[in-house]
Amino acid sequence: MFALEPTDSVAADWARLRDAQDSPYAGTHTVVHRGCLEMTLLVISGPARGRLLDANLGDLAAPPVFHPQPDFLTWYEHWLDTLPKGRLFPDFRDQSRGSSEELIAVLATSGSPGERRTAAYTLGGRQPLTVRARDALVQALAEDPDRGVRMDAARILAELDSEAAQVLVSALKDRDHWVRRRALVHLLRVSNDEATYGSAARELLRDENPNVRIAAADLLGRAGWTSCVRQ
Repeated sequence: MFALEPTDSVAADWARLRDAQDSPYAGTHTVVHRGCLEMTLLVISGPARGRLLDANLGDLAAPPVFHPQPDFLTWYEHWLDTLPKGRLFPDFRDQSRGSSEELIAVLATSGSPGERRTAAYTLGGRQPLTVRARDALVQALAEDPDRGVRMDAARILAELDSEAAQVLVSALKDRDHWVRRRALVHLLRVSNDEATYGSAARELLRDENPNVRIAAADLLGRAGWTSCVRQ
């Protein structure tokens, strides 16, 4: 049974559940695999039965984020209703209605990390990316207190901004290793210019997290720097 409920005390409740169970996500079923170990799960037993949540199975310290819809059908209909015309988003991430300006305001001011992540993701579907939307995502990557928002901002900028490399380089100094690794992975996709990121990436060869060190070695190796040593 999955014991967590979508209350204001999710973070504290999750910490207790995680410490008390070997498999804290027992009672859920995978609906969407969004890449790496990030999943959208359906709760199939427990007090939140029928709800959807986003989870990172590779980082059990991070509490899951519940989708606002009360059940699977409502969640799926909402996803269909908010799709940009003629486009599909295969990872079924939650989206928001509203204009780009309204989404920018949510991203900048909402007190809910889930709402800010949803706003960032929805902005990524409003192509082409406007200057104001780009500025809001750059600010979120640099300043948002929630690492999930910062990771989403990095992905969207990498996919839609032709000048994202410099912004991603700044994220290599992020306080959270998940964000540093995400920035390295996206740099691997958008830039071959070792001069742009070489110094910062080489510092990460000594990062405390082994996954960050491996990603830094991959990035530098692809750019032709041959002194990378995996640890």
